[in-house]
Amino acid sequence: GEGGNGFPFRSANDARVPWVNGGLLGFDAQTPWFYTTKYSSVADPIVVASGTEARLIEAEAALRVGNPAGFLSGLNLLRFPAGLPVLVDPGTQLGRENLLFSERALWLYATGTRLGDMRRLIGQYGRTQSTVLPTGAYHKFGLTYGSDANLPVPTAARGASYTGCTDRTS
Repeated sequence: GEGGNGFPFRSANDARVPWVNGGLLGFDAQTPWFYTTKYSSVADPIVVASGTEARLIEAEAALRVGNPAGFLSGLNLLRFPAGLPVLVDPGTQLGRENLLFSERALWLYATGTRLGDMRRLIGQYGRTQSTVLPTGAYHKFGLTYGSDANLPVPTAARGASYTGCTDRTS
């Protein structure tokens, strides 16, 4: 729930988000260090595309064409083999969208897709940044969250023709 609307990955207590308390402090020597056990080492391969993500895309496509039964069925087809309880229809389009992006967050945890999903909520689903990205006071150092919806492009990745991102908000 960081920033008022961040996703509660740790407190969700969901098997798709394995984590442990590292018993240490982070780089700032103040923040407790928690880490994922999804990967056993830095040498583990990272999945670029998976059947799980394909099923999530199919469920989203069903939702986008007004097929809530197909949408829910698609999500539950993923959940059943994992031993997760069956989802019920939230009953509204907004509730279904929230459910979709919650499921995407959990299934695709630690795969590098979250920022893209949040940007899609803004750009394709018409949400405002303040309802998707963290806002307000940062939890330490007296800082506040900014309005940028991007990750910076590392200097080493910038070519001679790089002029910056043209869409900094969604």
